Amino acid sequence: IKMSEGLAPKMAILVEVAHDLGTLPQSVSDMFKYIFADIYSADGFMMVDGDGFKTMLGWDYLDDKKVTYDVDEAANYVAFASAHPELYGLDEPARVGVIHSIASRRHFINPFVEDGSFNESSIKGVVDMLLNLNVPMKTIVSGDGELIRKTLTAADLAGLDVVVLPYVTMISDEEVTALLNYARDGGSVIAIATFGTHDREGKSVVRPELAGLGTAGEHSLGNGTWFTINDDLGELYANNYKANRIYMPTERTNTNAPFVAFRDALLRYYEPEIVTSAPLTVNIRRYADDARLVLHMVNYNYNHLSDRLTPAGPFTITLALPEGSTPVTAVFYEFEGTRKTELDFTVKDGKASLTIPSLYAYSIVELR
Repeated sequence: IKMSEGLAPKMAILVEVAHDLGTLPQSVSDMFKYIFADIYSADGFMMVDGDGFKTMLGWDYLDDKKVTYDVDEAANYVAFASAHPELYGLDEPARVGVIHSIASRRHFINPFVEDGSFNESSIKGVVDMLLNLNVPMKTIVSGDGELIRKTLTAADLAGLDVVVLPYVTMISDEEVTALLNYARDGGSVIAIATFGTHDREGKSVVRPELAGLGTAGEHSLGNGTWFTINDDLGELYANNYKANRIYMPTERTNTNAPFVAFRDALLRYYEPEIVTSAPLTVNIRRYADDARLVLHMVNYNYNHLSDRLTPAGPFTITLALPEGSTPVTAVFYEFEGTRKTELDFTVKDGKASLTIPSLYAYSIVELR
């Protein structure tokens, strides 16, 4: 859903499941909760086929193997979200931006492009790494001039500490200038794999202003920095080449080489706003309005073959507060059991710290 930011105000996801990584149970309960949490924490909607999910094997639908879910359990989650609309539709303030190059994605499948290599996993892997680092981010669209006419501008980059370029091969001269000026004015750019080798029409171009920036490492640029990583960390993080498939959330670790390389580069220029003792399988999304911070927490420790979530917790969260903000209440919304309680927390040096007792599939904390 994060990939749709800037393209649509809201995303409705038609949920289908596949037996490609093993035969799924015919009847499930936790699968619905797992999928619901993933979609709703990203402020989306889900669509299903009645009381179950359509299933596939490869690219073929299996009409006789619909996976049904526990309707009563699912209804509890849906009703709890519906009862608290104030927890959704909020802004997601961010100091890190990721450029989503529509031109690079389109031309990846265009046989007439001159060596315009791009892999869709490049940006997906980067977004996953940021989510697993619990970094609030915004996705900034760079269009193709045809289907998506959006052009990256200086206004899109304003206020960001870091801008990440995941294999942005195809981009206009004006957008290159905007990124270079952003760095010269004090911003930090992390360019992953190849950058700016083609225009938005897919033609190979020579850009003297980028000379030297393609070399791996840190480059001073005016008052800011351009940091280049030649390896396609996003693709390497997303794909398990030995098994010829994507990595499952439970297979990822803090010691994964692409993850470590990206994290270390990011932390050169970005001070974490969310610090937690939760395992990597817990993602925390931060939303806000003028009076509240709202944390959506999702547990991705799910076994799809046994339909079992392994709860997380207890774990701590330390959260940077907006300047001048001092919350007085922390309300804990647990979708499992549909409970609403208050949590103890402390505030020190502009940060709030609290302990989450347990996380099953999906919970929300509202600091107000």
